Amino acid sequence: MFSKKKEDMDTNEKSVEINDQNEVSTPPVPEETTAQNETGSEEKEKIAQLESEIAKLSEELKSTNDKFIRKVAEFDNYKRRIDQEQTNLIKYSSEGFIAKILPVIDDLERSLKFTKETDSANSVRDGVQMIFDKFMKIMNEQGIKKIDSIGNHFDVHLHEAVMMMPRPDVEALTIIEEIESGYYFKDKVLRHSKVIVAMSPENDPAPANSQETKE
Repeated sequence: MFSKKKEDMDTNEKSVEINDQNEVSTPPVPEETTAQNETGSEEKEKIAQLESEIAKLSEELKSTNDKFIRKVAEFDNYKRRIDQEQTNLIKYSSEGFIAKILPVIDDLERSLKFTKETDSANSVRDGVQMIFDKFMKIMNEQGIKKIDSIGNHFDVHLHEAVMMMPRPDVEALTIIEEIESGYYFKDKVLRHSKVIVAMSPENDPAPANSQETKE
């Protein structure tokens, strides 16, 4: 009987030892592994966040690029339109002036027709004078004015002397005759007046054979 009890006790002790061994054989989870798992989760979240931001920036870049392309196209269209307007402005810049001259042309045509039907020189002269006055008025409106020459002192900036003539009654270098009229265009000399200028008689060069004749 005692032997049986002893066997039971031995059996119980062995069971306890086995249980103790089982408890000892189950290793605890290392703290490093837990930390690594947490770090991996955080990195995945950051990557997902960065991918979302990249996608958002890509959309913004695409939208900005589309706007830029549209603006470039609009500017090209604007530049072409301005270039065309400038070309037309240069091409038709004289349109207004020509339109004002047309009535003068009409008057000339009527005068030519009138000269065929009349022998009156005075009527023709008056008609031509009227046309000339009308034409000069149009020219003045465009900034074209005649240079006053006769009776004025010779000015190399305004006049071109084609001849000098002795005139005792006129001060030397006074313009006594105009061969071709000169004109201003606004404040610029468009064409110099071609004139004859007076000179003192004593400055008149004697003919080359004058001394020989006297002798």
